[in-house]
Amino acid sequence: MALTWQLPVSHKGRIVSVPVDEEQVASFLLNVFNDPRIVAEAVMALRKLGQGKETWLRTILSGRPELRDLARQVEHELTGE
Repeated sequence: MALTWQLPVSHKGRIVSVPVDEEQVASFLLNVFNDPRIVAEAVMALRKLGQGKETWLRTILSGRPELRDLARQVEHELTGE
């Protein structure tokens, strides 16, 4: 079974949790939020939550060939290197 994460989404004025898996997150990053600044902001926001919450996102970025270029750009946004 693939690891899933609960994504908070606003629906009809309420916040609901929608389960997403690695495949869905990868597709979303590739097709919707393929902007290193936006993804770096998400990583920083997750990092602020603590407990390594950004690890899953960074693992998806670095572990998928189609996202590796984006992963490098995100690392540059985060570290300046």
